[in-house]
Order: sequence, then structure tokens, then C-alpha cells
Amino acid sequence: MGGIPYRDHHPDGYGYSRFCDLYVEWRHGITATMRQTHAAGEKLFVDFAGDTMPVFDGLTWEVHAAKIFVAVMGASNYTFA
Repeated sequence: MGGIPYRDHHPDGYGYSRFCDLYVEWRHGITATMRQTHAAGEKLFVDFAGDTMPVFDGLTWEVHAAKIFVAVMGASNYTFA
């Protein structure tokens, strides 16, 4: 179709407001979650939390950058950082 507007190519097609109405109707019929089941002890999901965090040494007042490690056990949803 290369650059031809939709309504020029489909004169009887949906207009924007009708498309929005149909989309809202469709959206109310679905859920935005994806259920995954995991057997206990089967999986551990790990990641780093992004930016480092400053950690202050109480004796020397030196600042060290700490990386935050995050892990979630798949079956229990317990989160560790």
C-alpha cells in the first residue's frame, strides 16, 4: 500500500472513532496477565536492579557503589535483594 491512506484504499473502512469503540470493547474482553506455573525449586529469576546505590562506611565515611542483585523464586514469588 506504500503511503496510501487507509480510507483512500478502503472507503467503507472504519473511521478513527469507530475503531476506538471496537478496540475498547475488545480490550474489556481480555486480561492483561500471563499466568505461568512453576514447580517449587524449579526456577529462580535473577537480575540487577539497574543503577548502583551509594553505601557509606561509618568509620571512614568512604562511599562505595553497590550493585543491587534481585532474585525471585518462581513458585513462591518471594523476592530477595
